[in-house]
Amino acid sequence: MALNANCAATLSGIGLECLDNIGGIKRVYIARKEDIASVTATDTTGVTLITPAETGAKPFYVYEFRKATGGMTSTATIDDAAGVRYFTTEVTLQFNKMKTEKRLEINALTKGNFVAVVEDMMG
Repeated sequence: MALNANCAATLSGIGLECLDNIGGIKRVYIARKEDIASVTATDTTGVTLITPAETGAKPFYVYEFRKATGGMTSTATIDDAAGVRYFTTEVTLQFNKMKTEKRLEINALTKGNFVAVVEDMMG
């Protein structure tokens, strides 16, 4: 979707996809916000480049999930009177077989300011 000069939405439609959709979250990459220098994105392709704060650093940690144990929901908030339009995305992750290491890792995730990149089962 794009906006024309009159701020009207230009639609292109969405075709029927193959029926092999498996859905869900495959893995989530999480990094501390201070370890990310910049994010490059475009209106058409989304995020194209994430630059770490330190050259050569690999700031993301990988969290992988079994099929159907994670999900992502985006909710639109639109207030035309105030000129506000934004999306809030909520990621739900289920960790099986809770062990001390997992509990400590989840506890650490609650104490910081993080950036997350979600990869779904469709790639």
